[in-house]
Amino acid sequence: PLPVDLDRLARPATEGEVRHALAALIAAVPGARPRSVPSQLGRGVPGALLPGAGPAILLTAAQHGNEPTGVVGALLAAHALAAEGAALALAPLENPDGAALHARLLRDWPGHMHHAARPLADGRDVQAAPDAEGALRHRLAAESGARLHLNLHGYPAGPWLRPFTGGPPRGFEDWALPRGVFLILRAAPGWQAAGEAALAAAARALSADPEIAALTRRQRAWFRRLRPDAPEESRIAEIPVLRRPALPGAPCPVEIVTETPDETVAGARFRLLVRAQTLAALAAARDWRRRAP
Repeated sequence: PLPVDLDRLARPATEGEVRHALAALIAAVPGARPRSVPSQLGRGVPGALLPGAGPAILLTAAQHGNEPTGVVGALLAAHALAAEGAALALAPLENPDGAALHARLLRDWPGHMHHAARPLADGRDVQAAPDAEGALRHRLAAESGARLHLNLHGYPAGPWLRPFTGGPPRGFEDWALPRGVFLILRAAPGWQAAGEAALAAAARALSADPEIAALTRRQRAWFRRLRPDAPEESRIAEIPVLRRPALPGAPCPVEIVTETPDETVAGARFRLLVRAQTLAALAAARDWRRRAP
């Protein structure tokens, strides 16, 4: 068992809790190997290779330091998948410098989204920094042979749902709109069918949870009121899904991104969104392993 009751956390996990949980997971899986690259402020980006049967899966979280539910969800999903004998490449805290800034800022203003903690210390995004923190996901994918990247994220939706929590800067306005829990698929040519199957599995798992489905319906209704001119969104069951081209230089040909409105939340809502992250990651990973593309 993990040394921290992660599924009971009602606030972001501390860096120490993340590293402790990852170390416990490595110790529990025979042949598991830690992996790390330096962060720009010297903290180190923690990761691991967990051997197992079937196709390996790359599972990452905290690409952005102020999106906390994916961190806990990634560790919970990794623990469950490792118990099933899955092969995993895990990086649950890709931006530890940003997460540390987020933790410090939360002490002063716990209800603020703290967009300043989103990027790396030099202002770049993890996916745009393969020479820095972004090197770990590429190393993990190469060593494991993973072809599916489960990338757990959050988004603000703050100014409309939780006023006075701050607003995202210019260029991020669309992320202020509520959509509930939603998913993004990026698949390279030739990988669309496998990606769609895993996407559908994740969406169905989320839709089957009454609280997650109800939250998403409420927030989608808000979205339609705020953006009545927006095109009708694609959905699988209750969950909005977006399909985007694969990013150049991505570590895997298929990427499924989870998005939960987790910036500024705590308490029961935090636990609910951690559950959403965990359910989506588990369902997509299990479908991928079953189909063994």
